[in-house]
Amino acid sequence: MQQPSFDTWTSIFLFAAVQGIFVSAVLWFIQKGNRFTNRLLSLLLFLFSVTLIEYVLYWTKYQVKFPHSLDASGSFPFLYGIILLFYFRNVFEQKKIAKKDIYHLLPFFIYVLSELPLYLSTAETKVKWMHADYVAPSLFH
Repeated sequence: MQQPSFDTWTSIFLFAAVQGIFVSAVLWFIQKGNRFTNRLLSLLLFLFSVTLIEYVLYWTKYQVKFPHSLDASGSFPFLYGIILLFYFRNVFEQKKIAKKDIYHLLPFFIYVLSELPLYLSTAETKVKWMHADYVAPSLFH
């Protein structure tokens, strides 16, 4: 098995992800302008940054050392479009999130529930899964 290591590209991507987390924190706590839209942008940037960190861990083979990062961002694609919808609707139509908008989050919650056995699995089970041993994650290990 190949040893975990960083190269130039993965270092650049990790730096970009850490910078994205920093900028998302700044956007979250900024007091000027529309705080709701700033927070939506902050959330979107944070989700992209976490996804990029997970990819870097995978590419560098460090995911084996941090097995709980496995599929940590798998549900995020279900949120990207919704966050952008809420952002653009607030910017152009000045509409906040309504109760009926919660239905847009349903695919996200369905995915998270379906992946719950993986998320709750032990580190050993996740490492076996990464090494293609195909041990089905179970809540009872």
